[in-house]
Amino acid sequence: MRKRYLGLDLSMSSAGIAVIDVEGRKPSLVTAFRIKTNPKERHGLRLHQISKGLREAHDKHAPFDTIIREKGFSRFAATTQTLFKVVGVSDVVLRDYHVIELSPTTIKKTMTGSGKAEKIEVEYAVRELLGLDASYLFISDDASDACAVILTYLIENSLIDKQGE
Repeated sequence: MRKRYLGLDLSMSSAGIAVIDVEGRKPSLVTAFRIKTNPKERHGLRLHQISKGLREAHDKHAPFDTIIREKGFSRFAATTQTLFKVVGVSDVVLRDYHVIELSPTTIKKTMTGSGKAEKIEVEYAVRELLGLDASYLFISDDASDACAVILTYLIENSLIDKQGE
């Protein structure tokens, strides 16, 4: 039986979105993309664009068995407040689902063995777990990070096996 997962790596400038199916214990990538916004535009317009992109992903790929989002963090108040706006928009669009949050450190540690891994190391682990060769190009590290969010949830809940284990 197939299960479908939606992963979110949210930000105001480039929100990463991924959909992964799992059949048996094998994950397969359905889609990974980003919702890019213009930093020169007002927050309201940018939030609308993110909302629209999330709705389109939902309409095209739902229903989801689980939605997983990277837990936001920031050292600066203004950045944190902006991220909370994006999280709020995702909560409204995906209101019919319970959303699970995972910390960035947990994602990096689960995917690479190091909580301080670089984005390229995380992407490499994503490629390995999904069986993607070098010809597949992620549009951005936000898209591969959204995949990592899902894969971390799947590994942590013993729904798939981590490569080499």
